[in-house]
Amino acid sequence: MKPSFIVIGGVKCASSSLYRYLNYHPQVLPCKTKEPRYFNSRNPLRLLWKYKSYIDLFPNLNNGEAIGNWLDLGEDAKMHPSVFSKKIEKGKKYITGEATANTHTLANPKLVKMILPNVKLILLLRNPTERFISHYNMFQRFHSEGRKGYDLGDLDEFVNREIAAYQSGQQTRIISQGMYMNELPDWKKTFGENLKIYKTNAFVGSIANNTMNDICSYLALDAYDFSPVLGTKFNSTGKKIVYTSVHEKLDAFYAPQLLRLKEEYGIEFVQEQTS
Repeated sequence: MKPSFIVIGGVKCASSSLYRYLNYHPQVLPCKTKEPRYFNSRNPLRLLWKYKSYIDLFPNLNNGEAIGNWLDLGEDAKMHPSVFSKKIEKGKKYITGEATANTHTLANPKLVKMILPNVKLILLLRNPTERFISHYNMFQRFHSEGRKGYDLGDLDEFVNREIAAYQSGQQTRIISQGMYMNELPDWKKTFGENLKIYKTNAFVGSIANNTMNDICSYLALDAYDFSPVLGTKFNSTGKKIVYTSVHEKLDAFYAPQLLRLKEEYGIEFVQEQTS
């Protein structure tokens, strides 16, 4: 099978949760890995070279079973292997897809369109200040696990460094991924109606099941009751975010970006309270 959909991001915007929710639908089969990162390369020759390996990650309808080997964040705040399998019934209609959270910032939309011309994209956007803090918390967790290069230091000092780096045109670690309008117009121009945008908080509370079935309609899937799994968060630290002067600084930085999102796409954000 080839992917019918890709959740293209963003990072810490609930792409892991959405992908898991979708795989509870009886017509959706899992990719072997949640984040293949195939389109993170902008080199067309490399993409063509890796194409077969990428497609091989998706289910073969003749195998009788589709298996995903993923990682889940446990209550101990560490990542643990998790196997998700689904039986394939003969004659039944299925689709498959993947979710790589930084696709929307790293990939070239035109190359995605060239290789998968009919694929449907889903982009999740979150209040960029809340997204920044959640991303920072994730990197701090990586540091506590002993991974190299993730000691970001004090949050306030790190925010100052990120803002200064971005404003001087230097590479940043986190802040640029909340500048959604840097990439969004190109994705929308390239994919048109085959790009759907949802806010992260659309998957919370009483509207969550309606949101999921709106996605089902978009993907030409039958309606389904996702309520038993909705509310479960995957790859989330669950930390409460307390509003501070650091958040105010980030709000001010992102304000022009948020204004453009509202004016051009009708997207507005309210404060979220979980990481």
